[in-house]
Amino acid sequence: MLTVVAALSAALPARAGGDYRLLDIDGHAVKWGAPELGRGAVVTWRLAFAHGTAPGRENCRRTTGLDGLLMRAGLKREDALRAADAAFALWSKAADIRFVPAGTTGVADITIVAEADDDGIAYTDVTPSAESGHTVSLSRAVVCLNPQAKWITAPTGTYRLAYVLAHEIGHAIGLDHPGPTGALMSFEYDSKRDELAPGDIAGAALLYGAAERIISTR
Repeated sequence: MLTVVAALSAALPARAGGDYRLLDIDGHAVKWGAPELGRGAVVTWRLAFAHGTAPGRENCRRTTGLDGLLMRAGLKREDALRAADAAFALWSKAADIRFVPAGTTGVADITIVAEADDDGIAYTDVTPSAESGHTVSLSRAVVCLNPQAKWITAPTGTYRLAYVLAHEIGHAIGLDHPGPTGALMSFEYDSKRDELAPGDIAGAALLYGAAERIISTR
C-alpha cells in the first residue's frame, strides 16, 4: 500500500461513480488559479536539492533537500528532474493546467523535498488562500518523500519515483483518494500503472477544464 495522505483533507463525496474525489479543506474544494471550477491555471514547481527546505502545514513540517534521498537510491538529480517532468506532464495532458519549472532555488507554487523524519512513503501539504466560497484558490503546496524508501526510476517496481510524484501532484492540484484501487489517485500502490485513469482525468478536468487540443489545419 502506498501510504500517501494529503494534509488537512476530509474528502468531498466522490463524483462520477466514485472514480475521483476532490479535496475538501474546511468545506471548500481547492485549486490553483481562479477560485472557479473549470478555469485553467499556470503553476510553478521546483525540486529542492542540497539543503533546501519547504515546511508544510501538517505532514511535511520538517523537511530537507533531496540530495540525501537520491544518494541512498543511487540516483542523480537529472533522474529526479526527468521523473518530475513526466509526472507533471500527465496532468497537463489531462486538464488545462500548465506547469512551469522554477529552477532548483527560489520560490515555487509546488515544492518537492525530502522528509527530515522518516514516515510513510510520501505526503502532500496544501495551503489554501484566505478566500471564502465553495472553491478556494491554493497558495502553496509541499510534497515530501521518505528518504529511506527504495526509490527507483525503472518502469516497474517499488517505489517508482515518477508514479509517486504523479500521485502526490494530484493531491497538490486538488484531488483526493477516490478509493483503494482503479485510479492513479487511489491509495493502494499499483506498480504497473503509468497513465491516468478516466477518473483521474475527469477530476482534473472538473477543476481546471479539459486540456487544450491543437487542431491541425493541414
